[in-house]
Amino acid sequence: MNLIRKYYYLIYKFYFLFESFEQTRRFTQSKALMCVGLLELGLYLSFVNYRDVLFHLNSSLGGYTIAFLFFIILVKLLILIKRKKWAKYVTIFNSLPKDTNVKGTWFVTIITIIIIVNFIVSCILFSPLRGLSNSTF
Repeated sequence: MNLIRKYYYLIYKFYFLFESFEQTRRFTQSKALMCVGLLELGLYLSFVNYRDVLFHLNSSLGGYTIAFLFFIILVKLLILIKRKKWAKYVTIFNSLPKDTNVKGTWFVTIITIIIIVNFIVSCILFSPLRGLSNSTF
């Protein structure tokens, strides 16, 4: 599987998660895109935090973060929703064997946990640079 197809598989797994429950079946494609977008934003903010820790910077996240978030949303809308590629990938991934989907589910779960833990660790490392080191524990 190439990188783009793996990316679509990540979105598909979130899509399938929201389709699995009766209460979350509305706007499942948008919810899946938002989940992947939040993971990407977490990766971006982790990168900024690690860069600030390594180079002793204190970056403001305002303009760059908003621009990055709009870029992510725009790319996702253009690629998946407007070009109707999404339906093709859903049928392809639905036809995969069950053991492949189970392995893919584990892979997506592990990647998601790693990204979330990475973001939390980067925030913990970065917190002294924002002035929280003066507090006593």
